[in-house]
Amino acid sequence: MEERVFKSLKERYELIRHSNRIRSSDIIENIVDNPVYYESPDPSLVAVKGYMDGIRCIILGQEKRREGKESKAMGMITAEGYNYVLDILDEAEEHKIPVISFIDTFGGDASMKSEMGGQSFNISDCIRKFCEIKTPTVSYVIGEGGSGGALAMQVADKSFMFENALYSVIAPESCARIIFNKRLQEGENLEDLVEDALEVLQPGAEHLMEIGMVDEILSEPDEGAHTNYENTINM
Repeated sequence: MEERVFKSLKERYELIRHSNRIRSSDIIENIVDNPVYYESPDPSLVAVKGYMDGIRCIILGQEKRREGKESKAMGMITAEGYNYVLDILDEAEEHKIPVISFIDTFGGDASMKSEMGGQSFNISDCIRKFCEIKTPTVSYVIGEGGSGGALAMQVADKSFMFENALYSVIAPESCARIIFNKRLQEGENLEDLVEDALEVLQPGAEHLMEIGMVDEILSEPDEGAHTNYENTINM
């Protein structure tokens, strides 16, 4: 079997930050039949009930903005959003409906409003619920898996990751500010330190497979998911 060749971590970082990177809503719109959208309280959370291959499912998506698609999403789900996820998971478990989640987030919303709303508790409750829920769950890391904000919806029975996606405990910029603070003080640009931060974090799909966070890596078009949404969805 031919060994998979990955792009460099910096190349993958540039792909997931591309303004036209495929989003959760793009995938959901193309794979879900007879969709009924929940009235999500958070634009960064897309929640849908519909059919995939004839199976009734609940689909949750973490949403970022992208060029050419109007959205108020910020890519960071709020405390209210994660609380809504818990309600939906309760419904899924009660009716034995499988849950599919698409992960693409900088991390959980770090605003004071979310903090006062119990953000850390809601995220930990989501992780616990995904671990315990008595209905099938599947997750896909399609872009950026940022810290607990991603983990809250990624711990599933089966987990997949796009080959150019990145998943880490912290964003590389934040990592660089902490680990390479002295170099920043000496005048180096933050952008120039991102590559070194990525090497420290090891956030690639192959690294996540090694530690058992994902079960399978999904291919993208050669130049990245933004170049052909249809092929990305069908691969």
